[in-house]
Amino acid sequence: MPFDDVTSLAYTTNTIFVAFYDSGLYVSRNNGLSWNVVVGPFGEMFNNVGIVDNVIYVFSSILWLYYSNDNGYTWNKLVDWTYEIYILI
Repeated sequence: MPFDDVTSLAYTTNTIFVAFYDSGLYVSRNNGLSWNVVVGPFGEMFNNVGIVDNVIYVFSSILWLYYSNDNGYTWNKLVDWTYEIYILI
C-alpha cells in the first residue's frame, strides 16, 4: 500500500477502504492484514470514498461518481461530472 496523501477512509464490517491522492483506492477485506488496489470499470483511479447506509460511493480520477451495493465488488456509475463542469464553463 502506498504512503502518499490520504484523501478519505471508510469502513464496514471487516472491510476498510483507504483513498490516496496519487495512488487511488485500496481495500482490505481482512481488517488490514492485506490490501488490494480498486480500479473503476474503465481503469480509472478512485480518489475519494464514503459510505452511507451500507452503500459505498467513490469519486474517480476522470470525474465520475460511482456506487457499490455489494461491498465494493462491483461499481455502477451514478453521475458524470464532466458534463456539469463543461456547462459551467
